[in-house]
Amino acid sequence: MPDPEGSASIDGLSRKVRGVVLEGLFAKAMPQSPELLAALKQAGFDPSNIASEYTAMVFNACLEVARKHVYGSLPVAEGLQKMGVAQIEGIKATFIGKIIMPPLYLIGPERVVRRIPSLFKVDSTPAEITPIQIQPGSWRIEFRGDPTMVPDYIGGICKAIVELSGRSVTASARRRGAGDFDVELSWPG
Repeated sequence: MPDPEGSASIDGLSRKVRGVVLEGLFAKAMPQSPELLAALKQAGFDPSNIASEYTAMVFNACLEVARKHVYGSLPVAEGLQKMGVAQIEGIKATFIGKIIMPPLYLIGPERVVRRIPSLFKVDSTPAEITPIQIQPGSWRIEFRGDPTMVPDYIGGICKAIVELSGRSVTASARRRGAGDFDVELSWPG
């Protein structure tokens, strides 16, 4: 679901998403059905033949296809956030996830939030990602400069990453403009 306010400098064809991201979400985390598999193949992803990378346009099309199949009865924003949470569950089941996720269980939520920018660099996003602490247990993460990112989905990813630290997290995403949005995270002390 490319950003309708997208920027000319970054588009869904030039930005790439690593295959492990699609593998984690669509092959590991989503319930498999013949209908979903056929729709994902139609959108450009075959879970039985995973490429090393895909265009952001293919990823976003697959994200929308899976959201409709799995969370179609929910409001769009809620379904996308659940997709983001599922993304982390799926990544944990991949080889790379088994390497990068375990340290996050051992550190507190504040330190996990500070690591979010480096975790997104596993993908090829050009976004500038800045976590800002509002108060203890309350953070805003600014995402700037990547119109191919889907804010509510990213909010779900951030929520699930911080929950690895053992906290129950509330997340919301707010669009700021073409390619710019904030994810607000909070958890009880």
